[in-house]
Amino acid sequence: MKRNGRLVFLYAVALSLLVILPQAGDFSSFKNTQDAGSYIRLAEGQPDGVLLHHARRMFHPWVVGNLRWIAGTDAAFIIVGILSLIVFLWIVLAYLHKDIALPLGAAFGFVFLPYLFILFHDLYLQTLFFLALSALFWLLILRKKYLAAVPLLFLMSLTRDEAVLIALVFLAVLLFRRPKDMSPRSAALFSAAVVAATGLGAFLTSFLTRANTNINRMSQMLFSALRLPLFLFENLTGLQHWLDTYKVLPDYTHPPMVAFDLPAWVQKFSAIRQFGFYEWNPVLPAWLVLLVLSAFGTGPTIVFCLWKRTKFRSLRGSLALSAMLLFGALVFVISPALGPPVLRYFANAWPLFFLVMPALLRPLWDVDRAGMTKILIIYFLSGWLGLLSVVRVWWVPALAVAAAIPLHILTWKQLTAVLAKAHSADKG
Repeated sequence: MKRNGRLVFLYAVALSLLVILPQAGDFSSFKNTQDAGSYIRLAEGQPDGVLLHHARRMFHPWVVGNLRWIAGTDAAFIIVGILSLIVFLWIVLAYLHKDIALPLGAAFGFVFLPYLFILFHDLYLQTLFFLALSALFWLLILRKKYLAAVPLLFLMSLTRDEAVLIALVFLAVLLFRRPKDMSPRSAALFSAAVVAATGLGAFLTSFLTRANTNINRMSQMLFSALRLPLFLFENLTGLQHWLDTYKVLPDYTHPPMVAFDLPAWVQKFSAIRQFGFYEWNPVLPAWLVLLVLSAFGTGPTIVFCLWKRTKFRSLRGSLALSAMLLFGALVFVISPALGPPVLRYFANAWPLFFLVMPALLRPLWDVDRAGMTKILIIYFLSGWLGLLSVVRVWWVPALAVAAAIPLHILTWKQLTAVLAKAHSADKG
């Protein structure tokens, strides 16, 4: 068993090197990532003037700041990024290989997708770090060490807002589908601990960032709520919204196509005076559709097919898998409304596709190994189409979408056939 564990660790390191080495000569450009400057300032102890919501994501820059003595800020970000990548892959591969007994080759197929390269390139942001923290958190939940996982939830709430969604998911699962092996008292204790951890995190971030504000000078909760419909409409139509407060942002280089003065009452709770449409960008809908179809390859089709055919009956006794399923599905669904269509918003849905989906598919490998191998190969190929989502010419992601759609259709047909074979075997 120990030898098996060492093999998984070495495999995680090897996969990490496949991500790191091709980008090793490009480290100096990583800090050019949008928003990286805010987190560099936080890591260097200069929080004044850092806009919300960046200032609230304080734990990752704090960790980096405490490692600056090694070789400076940039080296500290890189070290934390490398360690985060290795920890994340190690935990996921260990679960796939040791817990549900998938071959390492199949585990490789599930996790080695372009998001790894993109998130490592964005290591000045906190997404990869959050993935490592959440992997540790979900590992403890899978091991039923619920109270031991709570401190990690607190740290996650100081890292990204998705921690609040995790807390809400657990409360919903415990309320509507408490596992049979968890007593009402244990469920109540865990629920209270979850509320306390996320509540303390929210209080601490609000207190420490009370002098910071967002560009629109409005409450952070209202700002976050308004982002959702604005970006969802923008990403679906390609019509980029514009506010007069955006004039100071370097991405907005010309006047909007059309702008309207807002009512005086709006000015009472924000600095916004005008709203309009900046330009029509047809690449936005193409990017969005491509990310939906390729961020996790054919995973959404696989999950939907499994729900249609099985209703996820095998998950009903597992708090961990039920919570991961609900959390991953919610993140995936709301990702198009979180901001511009970029892969890092979808990446936090990983527990659904890297932990829950393989667990649901594992029994089918014994029924039809050849059929499942085809499904995994198609999943892998469709996932790598997501690399084209970074191309800023609309017809490139559009062509990738045209290539992805048949792969999803083929996956549905293949998985349906495998499930039918499994159903026949059960009857026999």
